[in-house]
Amino acid sequence: MLWPSLRQKGIHVHFAHRTFQLSSEARGKAAVHCVIVGFGLKKLTPCRLFEYDDIQGDPHELKVPMINAYLAPAEEIIVEKEQKPLLPGMPVMKCGNKPSDGGDLLLDEQARAELLKKEPGASPYIKRFLGTDEFLYNFKRYCLWLPSIPPNVLRALPEVMLKVKEVQKFRQAQHGRTDT
Repeated sequence: MLWPSLRQKGIHVHFAHRTFQLSSEARGKAAVHCVIVGFGLKKLTPCRLFEYDDIQGDPHELKVPMINAYLAPAEEIIVEKEQKPLLPGMPVMKCGNKPSDGGDLLLDEQARAELLKKEPGASPYIKRFLGTDEFLYNFKRYCLWLPSIPPNVLRALPEVMLKVKEVQKFRQAQHGRTDT
């Protein structure tokens, strides 16, 4: 919401420090991550972009022709929320990467290890899950990915089958259905 308004007013990014960790001498200090952005009405060239290989380290400066809203040295592009399909005849997107499983298909590393210990045959159906937290904070989570699992293989994996039944109950409850 901020960036289109700034662009409309003719404001340009002159310099930016990408994410770095603010240090503090306070006792019991919180880890605070910051970005610094300098704006102006005049378009400057080159712009100064400060990057941190280590968020607790020192920056290195890049002289770049421009800095966009994502603090990248590239043309301005603003990604906005859009539910209408870009191509005619395509379905409306109601949500992005949002599991609708009641938590039964997502696995942390411990749950993945426990499942594989009980059912090694589930291995081809466990994929890395990458959401915001996983990407930003390098958490490792996994997802039981079952679209192509043959029914006879699924029935041969009772632990996975239990999870599928729990997902079915969850989704039916979400849609007000009680049939199984």
